[in-house]
Amino acid sequence: MKPLAVVAGIVVQQGRVLIARRPMHKESGGLWEFPGGKIEQGETPQQALERELREEMDFSVCVGPIWDARIRSGEGDGVLILFYRCEAGCKEPKALEHSELKWVLPCEILDYDFPPADRAVAERIARDETL
Repeated sequence: MKPLAVVAGIVVQQGRVLIARRPMHKESGGLWEFPGGKIEQGETPQQALERELREEMDFSVCVGPIWDARIRSGEGDGVLILFYRCEAGCKEPKALEHSELKWVLPCEILDYDFPPADRAVAERIARDETL
């Protein structure tokens, strides 16, 4: 059995990156993440990311190239997270599924607590600052 694949967006706007805080009642509640979700049957990863951000934030993005990929270990074969760099749309996102949203500078991103896979990507953003 292969790992489940999910997508996450490194959404950039005016040099800042969008991060989302998970609700307390969900797994990893209270931690910050790069928003995204599961790929549904028949979707490309890019289509899934566009759909997830539209559903969870009433927000549109232009999905760019894959920026990173990480395996989150856990039950079974784990989860493959595909991180895509995205340009933010015109309107502001809404926290429909998250408890909070923030735009942060790459140099500030490590001030927030992330689950391990997202943390590794946050560290790369802070180190490289090449978004």
